[in-house]
Amino acid sequence: MIERDEIERLEQQRKDARQILRSDGQKAKELLKPSAIFDRWKETQLDKLLSATESGKVIAKRSFPFVGGAAVGALIFAGLKPIISAVRKIRNKES
Repeated sequence: MIERDEIERLEQQRKDARQILRSDGQKAKELLKPSAIFDRWKETQLDKLLSATESGKVIAKRSFPFVGGAAVGALIFAGLKPIISAVRKIRNKES
């Protein structure tokens, strides 16, 4: 037959297991509620945005000379017709 000490030990094990189950259920409620999910998603998106910003800054610093050269080239190309016509006018005045 089961002794009283054995019954008390089993009852204590059952109470401990029930307490663990309750605390796990409470943790799951906190983790899975919509506001917690949204907050985690928002933090993830902000982290992605910050890392993209940092990498964009690094890329901009590295490619600054190339961008500047391209801008100067674009300005010269855009001003090519006015420059050529100005040179022709100066040449025609001299002759």
